[in-house]
Amino acid sequence: MQAAPLAALIPLLIMVYGIGMTSKVFVVCIMAMPVIVLNTSGAVRNTSVSLIEMGQSFLGTRRDIILKIIMPSASPFIFAGLRLGVSAGFIGAILSELKITPTGVGDIISYNRSIADYPSIYAAIFSIILLAVLFLNLLERVERVLFKDSNQELVAD
Repeated sequence: MQAAPLAALIPLLIMVYGIGMTSKVFVVCIMAMPVIVLNTSGAVRNTSVSLIEMGQSFLGTRRDIILKIIMPSASPFIFAGLRLGVSAGFIGAILSELKITPTGVGDIISYNRSIADYPSIYAAIFSIILLAVLFLNLLERVERVLFKDSNQELVAD
């Protein structure tokens, strides 16, 4: 999917945006967005043409077709992309904290590594993992709430 590792762009972002929150946000976005955008566009493009034509034959408006046919049909792939993007975003957040500014969890890991305080390193890493798992579970619950009554078996057609 990627010709070069996106983490290699971190020094370039530091040169352009400086050391601060802006470059950290860009690192997270650069890590997360490609996966989300590619999965979403692929899911929308692969929506069954017969379902869209059926919606048009029943005089569905463009909004109805998008909200009632395309979104429920594409939602499993969109949320799969969101889950992968969230994971990549967490990786980007940690990379940016380790490489850009000595703040946050990245600073805790770097400092404790320099003094060989391994339990603190593991605690920081565990907190990142716990936060990522909680966020992914929240995303899964949002998916279930939004699309609880949609027939997601149509995607296999």
